[in-house]
Amino acid sequence: ERLRGVRRPTVLAAKIPSPDETRRCANANASLGSSSGEKLRIVGRRHGLTSNTLIQGAWALLLSRLSGDGDVIFGTTVSGRPPEIPGIEQMAGLFINTLPTRVRTVSPGGISLLNWLKGIQDQGLAQQAHAHCSAGQIHQWSGIPAAFRLFDSLLVFENYPTELSEAEMAAFSGDRFEIRESHTLGA
Repeated sequence: ERLRGVRRPTVLAAKIPSPDETRRCANANASLGSSSGEKLRIVGRRHGLTSNTLIQGAWALLLSRLSGDGDVIFGTTVSGRPPEIPGIEQMAGLFINTLPTRVRTVSPGGISLLNWLKGIQDQGLAQQAHAHCSAGQIHQWSGIPAAFRLFDSLLVFENYPTELSEAEMAAFSGDRFEIRESHTLGA
């Protein structure tokens, strides 16, 4: 239902490619410095928002700005490990899925930034009911023709503790935001 009315994915390119065009795709990794990350967590906590919601909001605004579209769609990776399945914690496998996330960045009546972000968070919670659905099922429910992708960009938010070397920890000190390309693939 949230995809009703979407006719094409939000693309980062200057023109929308036809379904049979070959495109080059790039992956980028972004890291927040520890103090910036902590500031983000504090703001989120104060308003009952997750860091993931704040990042999704930022990505939606960036996509909107780059595409010129006030109604954007991008992929988000979710855990498809539903707690209602008995023994799920002992089952092997990633149990992840990628769902389309639609965000309207323009509101005719106007909406506060805080309420807009809370709407993104509520949508993410509602999406959990579809975390187990296949991409094919979701594509059928959307208005996007089968020849097109559901989304052109993907946001993967990871927030689990990792073991970092001293050199890696030093790289995260200070207030900075880093984006680096990891590799390029032919699509």
